[in-house]
Amino acid sequence: MRPGRAPRPTGRPDDGDRLPRRREHRRRTPATLRRYRSSLAWWHAAGGYANPCATTALSTPLPETDLANAGLAALRRFLDVAQRGLASATLRGVRADARVFAAWCGARGLSWLPAAPETVCAFLQGAGATRKPATIARYLASIALLHRAAEHHNPCDHWSVTLERRGHAREHGSARRQATALTDAVLEPILDRLVTTDKRPLRPIDRRDRALLLVGRDTLARASELVALRWADLHSVDPDDPEARPGEGIICIRRSKTDPEGEGAEVWLSAEAMAALAAWRVVAPRWPDSVTGAAARASG
Repeated sequence: MRPGRAPRPTGRPDDGDRLPRRREHRRRTPATLRRYRSSLAWWHAAGGYANPCATTALSTPLPETDLANAGLAALRRFLDVAQRGLASATLRGVRADARVFAAWCGARGLSWLPAAPETVCAFLQGAGATRKPATIARYLASIALLHRAAEHHNPCDHWSVTLERRGHAREHGSARRQATALTDAVLEPILDRLVTTDKRPLRPIDRRDRALLLVGRDTLARASELVALRWADLHSVDPDDPEARPGEGIICIRRSKTDPEGEGAEVWLSAEAMAALAAWRVVAPRWPDSVTGAAARASG
């Protein structure tokens, strides 16, 4: 303590609350703190209690507390099993949709778990002004899933909710925007720049990009499937195969959006893609082996 400076007063009632909060703010990013608040709000709403993180939180618990507590226990059991049975992206979407619905109900003093069909209809009318039919359908799927998980009657099965969803789809249209295909006309100018010349040799990142583009063109794989490919799943075609051409290969896509169980599928690769992969493999970084810890390229 510097001379002449008074010591910091202690013993105030809010010191014990404010100091941990200040330390938490210093150690956590704003995104992490927002996630903490969202998780607290989600579990309080699941238990039938007011959201302590909201400025307009109710001062008393919502009705049917015993029923909500039973539903909360069922939700916990569901989440324990869903960690293995559902994709992580699906769980993130369900949690996000639950936060939206719980916040809407909490601001109006309504119970969201279990929710009445009238509550879901009112929610759709409010959200439908700014949401597309695909988003509305996802909200309803998440609400239905959580009610089934909490062993409550599904309000989305009510005829009024079905008609409200259909009415919204008729008013706004249910057509979805299709992503632009990566055709040869788009791909060829990019590949032309990823070739070795006298003035510009290919960098390792250029070899990687060329290999990924060619593999994506041949396999039509999604981005998540491309980054999950392994060298161990790549091999040349059988030379005795009369339909095979020299230099072609086959790679196994272990898991995809349409194959969540991981049965796997083997897809064809052109000789051009195989050559690009061979060029990338020469300069690819080495990753530690999961068993021995030695640096190797077989895993990545």
